[in-house]
Amino acid sequence: MLPIYSDKDIKNFLRRMYRFWENNPEKVKFKNMRDTHGLCWFIVENDEEHGEMVYTDVIELSPKGELIPTIIHEHIHHFYPFLSETNVIKVEKYVMKHMSARQIKSIMKKFGETVCY
Repeated sequence: MLPIYSDKDIKNFLRRMYRFWENNPEKVKFKNMRDTHGLCWFIVENDEEHGEMVYTDVIELSPKGELIPTIIHEHIHHFYPFLSETNVIKVEKYVMKHMSARQIKSIMKKFGETVCY
Protein backbone atom coordinates (compact mmCIF):
# COMPACT_ATOMS: atom_id res chain seq x y z
CA MET A 1 0.00 0.00 0.00
CA LEU A 2 1.23 3.47 -0.81
CA PRO A 3 1.95 5.77 2.16
CA ILE A 4 -0.16 8.72 0.97
CA TYR A 5 -3.72 7.98 -0.11
CA SER A 6 -5.96 10.61 1.51
CA ASP A 7 -6.23 14.36 2.08
CA LYS A 8 -5.22 13.80 5.71
CA ASP A 9 -2.07 11.98 4.56
CA ILE A 10 -1.21 14.89 2.27
CA LYS A 11 -1.57 17.36 5.16
CA ASN A 12 0.65 15.19 7.37
CA PHE A 13 3.23 14.86 4.56
CA LEU A 14 3.31 18.65 4.06
CA ARG A 15 3.69 19.29 7.80
CA ARG A 16 6.55 16.80 7.91
CA MET A 17 8.19 18.49 4.92
CA TYR A 18 7.88 21.94 6.54
CA ARG A 19 9.46 20.65 9.78
CA PHE A 20 12.31 19.15 7.77
CA TRP A 21 12.95 22.54 6.13
CA GLU A 22 12.81 24.41 9.42
CA ASN A 23 15.17 22.01 11.17
CA ASN A 24 17.53 21.30 8.25
CA PRO A 25 17.55 24.18 5.73
CA GLU A 26 21.13 23.32 4.79
CA LYS A 27 20.02 19.89 3.53
CA VAL A 28 17.93 21.28 0.66
CA LYS A 29 20.07 22.91 -2.03
CA PHE A 30 19.75 24.33 -5.49
CA LYS A 31 22.11 22.86 -8.05
CA ASN A 32 22.13 23.21 -11.82
CA MET A 33 21.63 19.73 -13.23
CA ARG A 34 21.66 18.66 -16.81
CA ASP A 35 19.54 15.51 -17.01
CA THR A 36 17.34 15.65 -13.93
CA HIS A 37 15.13 18.01 -11.93
CA GLY A 38 16.24 16.79 -8.51
CA LEU A 39 18.03 14.19 -6.42
CA CYS A 40 17.72 12.82 -2.90
CA TRP A 41 21.09 11.60 -1.62
CA PHE A 42 21.75 9.41 1.38
CA ILE A 43 25.42 9.75 2.28
CA VAL A 44 27.13 7.45 4.75
CA GLU A 45 30.15 8.95 6.50
CA ASN A 46 32.48 7.51 9.11
CA ASP A 47 32.49 9.53 12.35
CA GLU A 48 36.02 8.76 13.51
CA GLU A 49 35.60 10.63 16.79
CA HIS A 50 32.74 8.39 17.93
CA GLY A 51 33.64 5.32 15.86
CA GLU A 52 30.29 5.00 14.12
CA MET A 53 28.67 5.54 10.76
CA VAL A 54 26.67 8.75 10.26
CA TYR A 55 23.86 8.95 7.72
CA THR A 56 23.36 12.31 6.06
CA ASP A 57 20.65 13.13 3.59
CA VAL A 58 20.67 15.95 1.06
CA ILE A 59 18.00 17.02 -1.40
CA GLU A 60 19.25 18.83 -4.51
CA LEU A 61 16.82 20.69 -6.76
CA SER A 62 17.39 22.19 -10.18
CA PRO A 63 16.08 25.78 -10.31
CA LYS A 64 15.32 25.22 -14.00
CA GLY A 65 12.91 22.32 -13.54
CA GLU A 66 9.32 22.05 -12.41
CA LEU A 67 9.95 23.06 -8.83
CA ILE A 68 6.78 22.08 -6.93
CA PRO A 69 6.45 18.53 -8.35
CA THR A 70 10.20 18.03 -7.89
CA ILE A 71 10.07 19.21 -4.27
CA ILE A 72 7.23 16.76 -3.62
CA HIS A 73 8.98 13.92 -5.50
CA GLU A 74 12.34 14.26 -3.73
CA HIS A 75 10.74 14.56 -0.29
CA ILE A 76 8.76 11.38 -0.95
CA HIS A 77 12.12 9.70 -1.62
CA HIS A 78 13.46 11.22 1.60
CA PHE A 79 10.57 10.18 3.86
CA TYR A 80 9.86 6.82 2.19
CA PRO A 81 13.22 5.48 0.96
CA PHE A 82 11.78 1.97 0.58
CA LEU A 83 9.47 3.01 -2.29
CA SER A 84 10.41 2.16 -5.85
CA GLU A 85 10.72 4.99 -8.38
CA THR A 86 7.44 3.83 -9.94
CA ASN A 87 5.61 4.14 -6.61
CA VAL A 88 7.26 7.50 -5.84
CA ILE A 89 5.91 8.79 -9.16
CA LYS A 90 2.43 7.43 -8.34
CA VAL A 91 2.45 9.15 -4.94
CA GLU A 92 3.79 12.39 -6.43
CA LYS A 93 1.01 12.44 -9.05
CA TYR A 94 -1.61 11.72 -6.40
CA VAL A 95 -0.32 14.51 -4.16
CA MET A 96 -0.08 17.01 -7.03
CA LYS A 97 -3.60 16.12 -8.23
CA HIS A 98 -5.18 16.44 -4.78
CA MET A 99 -3.36 19.46 -3.33
CA SER A 100 -5.35 22.67 -3.09
CA ALA A 101 -4.15 25.99 -4.50
CA ARG A 102 -3.73 27.11 -0.89
CA GLN A 103 -1.41 24.17 -0.14
CA ILE A 104 0.70 24.93 -3.22
CA LYS A 105 0.93 28.57 -2.20
CA SER A 106 1.97 27.46 1.29
CA ILE A 107 4.74 25.27 -0.14
CA MET A 108 6.08 28.20 -2.16
CA LYS A 109 5.94 30.56 0.82
CA LYS A 110 7.48 28.21 3.39
CA PHE A 111 10.13 27.00 0.94
CA GLY A 112 11.14 30.60 0.29
CA GLU A 113 11.21 31.46 4.01
CA THR A 114 13.22 28.45 5.19
CA VAL A 115 15.33 27.12 2.32
CA CYS A 116 15.95 30.02 -0.06
CA TYR A 117 17.85 32.38 2.20
